[in-house]
Amino acid sequence: MSLGRATILDEMQGEKCFIYNHEGLTLLGQGTFSYVRPTVPSMMQGLPVPIHSFKDETYLMKIKQITNELTDALYTVKVLCKYDDKFFALELKDIPWTNKAGNLETKISTELILLTEIDEEDYSKISNDRYEFNWSELIVPDDCSGGKQSDAFEDLINILILQAQTENFSRIGVGVDRARDGQFEINMTSWLPKTNVSTKWILQCKYSVNKNTSLTIEEIYTEMIKVLMHQPDYYLVVTNRKITSDFLDWFNSDLMQGTNYFIPFKKVLIQREEIEAMLSTPGNLPLKKKYFG
Repeated sequence: MSLGRATILDEMQGEKCFIYNHEGLTLLGQGTFSYVRPTVPSMMQGLPVPIHSFKDETYLMKIKQITNELTDALYTVKVLCKYDDKFFALELKDIPWTNKAGNLETKISTELILLTEIDEEDYSKISNDRYEFNWSELIVPDDCSGGKQSDAFEDLINILILQAQTENFSRIGVGVDRARDGQFEINMTSWLPKTNVSTKWILQCKYSVNKNTSLTIEEIYTEMIKVLMHQPDYYLVVTNRKITSDFLDWFNSDLMQGTNYFIPFKKVLIQREEIEAMLSTPGNLPLKKKYFG
């Protein structure tokens, strides 16, 4: 890889990627792409290292925040980026991937990294492959509960949640929501027929016009503390914002042991990619059209 190609690859860190079957024909899901470049040998550390020194080295490719559950298998993965007014595509074709705690990983040699320049038409075609949504232009329908896009986002999420087997659903109106946009119950008999127990859920929606705005630890932790008064079993955060690795690691950690507050409830995060996957199912296409045109 030339220095220019290495720069383009760096630009793809954190970009959305598209996961297809091994033939590259069926879109199975999407996720967030990252990679780890080969380690500089210790005797060369601190010295300029020509990029060709890595020509026989192995790169670690990772895909996180995957919309659908995928197993160990052969997949074709495509990653796009725009750099210096040009469009580029990375294709990892028919590569074996390993599922590690819900993420996909693979190690490949440099010669298998197919990085090419493409035209804007091909870029748009891949980007719009079933999962592309323009969140900055989220439609506020006439029957929206409020006049803002954040209100439309909450309406949309409430509709999706009501599709599940929920009970006693209530929407928290405009005003002091005490860290909740809604609350509902799920009776465990819908999953476990012999268990007649309801679980209490608190819903928190987080919308941003700019999908690259990150959800912060401080913001959600403050909300969690307020939620303690409601004594939920589950705290559900649904967002279209960007999720960083640091936030995800923190959210999935044991907050009962690692914080100043006792957080007894379980935490569930639904990210932008998962919302888009739900809206891309045949039954939700009218809902997608209503909010995205």
